[in-house]
Amino acid sequence: MIFRQNLDSLFIFVIGTSTGCIGFICYVISIRKIPIGIALTLSACSNILTILLLDYFLNLFIYNWLVLFGSFLILMSIFLLNFEYIFSNTPKMKNSSYSGMFYSLAASLIWGFATYLNDLALNHALFVDAALARTIVWVILPSLITICIRRNFDFIPDNKVHSFKIILAAILATVSTFFWFIALNRTTGFLSVIMSNSAPIFALIIGYVFLREKISKYQTLGIFISFSGILIVIMFR
Repeated sequence: MIFRQNLDSLFIFVIGTSTGCIGFICYVISIRKIPIGIALTLSACSNILTILLLDYFLNLFIYNWLVLFGSFLILMSIFLLNFEYIFSNTPKMKNSSYSGMFYSLAASLIWGFATYLNDLALNHALFVDAALARTIVWVILPSLITICIRRNFDFIPDNKVHSFKIILAAILATVSTFFWFIALNRTTGFLSVIMSNSAPIFALIIGYVFLREKISKYQTLGIFISFSGILIVIMFR
């Protein structure tokens, strides 16, 4: 039976996943105003810092310096991954970019609190409960926001290829979220966030293998540093 533990966990899951959904909306707004490389770097750094502080002050987790060093390497790899993109776009940034940075930082702070709430709820529930709650909330909440803002619900494109890509992306996102809740159930919020923020590195590798996308010297260095950081975190967590 789903949510057989207690309804308090369900309530916390709903609050946590709703918070995360609002954070995602803020992130989408930010990448419409600033280059995605800048948004990704800002959100990753502040998100990791937020959940680290929440783990320390609320969960009383103290990590050894090797885990923190490995986390720093992963953050550095994200910066190197977007190094050329950030500095090539910085001179072109306008005043609206400051609001984009604000939304990016707001998204990461909101995600940090959402991770804490989900981690708290998982103390008395299963990861299946969390995944189900997130799926329901992320269908209902964005739909309500869309209806309130646009007064209609015509977000499905007429192009069948685009529709297929949207559906496939939604399925992959749901599966990845399921695995993320499993990870969160077995480790701390900080460790789950730091590992999930290495995703751009794997996206870069997949793009190189399947799409024949070029990898610069900075990105190659970022891949090496990221895997070094991941290995250190795994070994000394």
